[in-house]
Amino acid sequence: MPKLSEILGSNFIGDQGVQGLQGLSNQGVQGLQGLQGLQGLVGVKGNDVVEGKLFNASETILQVNGNTVNIAYGSQISGNIGLCTNPTGNITLNVTGIPTDSSFNNQVITFSVFVTQTGTARTCTAVNLNGVSRTIRWAGGSLANAISGVTTTNGHTIFSFTGINTIGSASTTANYQVFGVVSGGFYWLWHHF
Repeated sequence: MPKLSEILGSNFIGDQGVQGLQGLSNQGVQGLQGLQGLQGLVGVKGNDVVEGKLFNASETILQVNGNTVNIAYGSQISGNIGLCTNPTGNITLNVTGIPTDSSFNNQVITFSVFVTQTGTARTCTAVNLNGVSRTIRWAGGSLANAISGVTTTNGHTIFSFTGINTIGSASTTANYQVFGVVSGGFYWLWHHF
């Protein structure tokens, strides 16, 4: 069985070490955490990490039927992506479990909400980080500008959010500025054979 340093290379293992190593096999490393800032990376297989570059990654999607997406940060169950399949109004993204200790100082977090539109264009208008409501700073300067020309009433719209800790201290999620970008006009094409 190869050593971890043989798989990842000597330049890849640093002061932070490796935690949660669940074993090596022909499939590669499963459950790699704490590797020089990469946390919660699951499913790294053999050649996916070479010379400090990440080539493949996947994310768990949380499907919800309604208007509220509840994501638990760092959870393999909910991932960082929510899919609203039947919204009846504007959507709220609640993210909990964001670390608030000094080990998470100066971090950036990302989350997305995919919306399946059901006849009326629905928008993710609220983001709460650990229960703290954050103002969304939309691309284009406003929500109206961000959604102009990209939302649809019967396709899909993607709301992507980046939270940047502008103060540096992780002691509260009030230190994060949340930036939002909207991508839309995605339609399913159904083919009847």
